[in-house]
Amino acid sequence: LVQGGLLVPSDLSSTKFSLSRMTTETQLVVIGGGVVGLMTAYHASEFFQRVVLIDKSTIGNKLAASAGETRSIRNDYLQPRYVSMANEARKLWRDLETKTQSKILIDCGVLNIARSDITPALEKTYATTSYETLKQMNFNTKKFNKQEMQMYYPQFSADLGTLDVD
Repeated sequence: LVQGGLLVPSDLSSTKFSLSRMTTETQLVVIGGGVVGLMTAYHASEFFQRVVLIDKSTIGNKLAASAGETRSIRNDYLQPRYVSMANEARKLWRDLETKTQSKILIDCGVLNIARSDITPALEKTYATTSYETLKQMNFNTKKFNKQEMQMYYPQFSADLGTLDVD
């Protein structure tokens, strides 16, 4: 499959592919056709005439780690660098939606919950520390106490919850 300077051999055994041809014509090789490899090759094709994407299986393999409807892009990380990278990735996916006129992402947010009977120091839980990182970086986030959790999310038994809205 060649599209916009991007060569994607979905099955190397059926593709006439040789390393010598690749090294003389190819400017960039991306190994792995999962979501990260696909987006890397897609964006690299803006800078290189010939990008080759190699995967051990077919593109869109249902057994791949990035396959399925339950995959998410979230911002709730402990390290600000990861928050920034996730936010940038989301922007790139939105750009792809615009270019292809296709709905790819479903906005749903991420709810992290914590219980004091599991982690007595609630201020040290992932829910609290990732919330603090998002708050420091001015992201849209919310924090719920036990009563608010019962009111908004009665299906969960939790002492606190934090919501990554974006």
